[in-house]
Amino acid sequence: MQRKEISQETVNLLVDIIKETIGEGGLKSITKRLEGRDLKGRELVYAFAEEVMNIYGQKGSYALIRQLGRDLANMFL
Repeated sequence: MQRKEISQETVNLLVDIIKETIGEGGLKSITKRLEGRDLKGRELVYAFAEEVMNIYGQKGSYALIRQLGRDLANMFL
């Protein structure tokens, strides 16, 4: 099975939706934790999700990711 990479355009779209959900301050605190790490595509998404879990806990991060999915679905409808 061929492994596909997540495009930068997709990452930017997700970041914009996350900014609307948790606010610019919340996004900055997460991205500050990821600074200096050379992450791209899939690794960036997983590291971002891990930092969200570290900050908001298991239930909070699940709620944020669920809301992200809802917002993303609404954009495509």
